[in-house]
This record gives sequence, C-alpha cells and structure tokens, in this order.
Amino acid sequence: MADWPGTEVGATVLEAVRAGLETSAPGHPDRDCGAAYCPNGAIEAWRRLRRAEEEGQ
Repeated sequence: MADWPGTEVGATVLEAVRAGLETSAPGHPDRDCGAAYCPNGAIEAWRRLRRAEEEGQ
C-alpha cells in the first residue's frame, strides 16, 4: 500500500509510535527498514530530538 500512513489503521499506528506508546508496528524489524517515517530511522530520531529540545525550553 503506497500511502499506508494515510489509512485509518496506518495513521493510528504511526501516531502511537510517535507518541512512544508503541516502539514500532507489529512485525517491524529491529533496524531501520528504509521507510521515510520508520520509527528506527533518521527522520523519527530527528523528531524525537526536536521534541526533547522543545520540551526542555
């Protein structure tokens, strides 16, 4: 599915991962899978860093 995060299920799982409620989607590998918003990838690591910086201010 090309736009999985745009589906109701995909959006729910992605938000749970971003909120730290889930570490990744069920069955996700422990390493970066290459998807743009992979919870183990660079974009989400950057998001976590920015969120921590904003909360620290």
